[in-house]
Amino acid sequence: MVSLRNLVSVFTVAVFGASGAMAAALHPKMLSTAVQPRVLEKKGLDICAEVNLSAAVNVLSILTLDLSPLKICLCLSALDGFLGLDANVEADATVNALVNVLGSLLDVKAFLSAQINANGQQCSYPTGASPVCSASNPCDFTCPAGYHKQAGNCVLASSKRAARRDIGRCSAGFTKCGAPSGVNAYECVDTRSSLESCGGCVIPFPGMRPTGQDCTALPGVSDVACIQGTCRVSRCAEGFTLNEDGTTCVAVQVGAQLVLGA
Repeated sequence: MVSLRNLVSVFTVAVFGASGAMAAALHPKMLSTAVQPRVLEKKGLDICAEVNLSAAVNVLSILTLDLSPLKICLCLSALDGFLGLDANVEADATVNALVNVLGSLLDVKAFLSAQINANGQQCSYPTGASPVCSASNPCDFTCPAGYHKQAGNCVLASSKRAARRDIGRCSAGFTKCGAPSGVNAYECVDTRSSLESCGGCVIPFPGMRPTGQDCTALPGVSDVACIQGTCRVSRCAEGFTLNEDGTTCVAVQVGAQLVLGA
């Protein structure tokens, strides 16, 4: 029977190869002194990374352990919940397989902490936002109820961008768009980042044509942002999947896929 010491050593070689610094985090003699999470400078800061376990697939297949998915995206702030150390959160199914390989929850936490610290990026969130780590955007987040994402901030859903109703033009970088409050009312919108008028005015000023897109109205979208005038979807609702260019969600159907909102 393979001992834990040998098993961890093989796992280390499979995952990290010649990376001595990361291999030390898995070495039996070093687990007790593994790198601890960095002290977060202030509320709203975190460190997130995608932890890639695919290099260990051969070892795991020999052990007949289910460690799917082989890539997991984690933030230091969510690590205890992922491991089930938070009484209010059930441990992820992947944790049991990691415990079988590394020996204990403390060893798994040391391993994951080392990976996040070594490969992660520092993330800054608006007050009240919740981190949502993803492969395409480790620093992604969701806003609390009643707010939506806009230019890296959580903005009240009912609020509009600053309007210059007392003059006839908008400042540089803003477009004059129509406003629902009146026929001649308008608001100055940054169509490069506006969720409700992405790429142009959804409600045009009188005499103009609608050219923009309301990203929040895309079918099946769970998390979306307007980046450089294009709706970029980072997460879809259940029953939908992200299309190839990441601009909309596709309804998943048996034997076929139907693109909605195209």
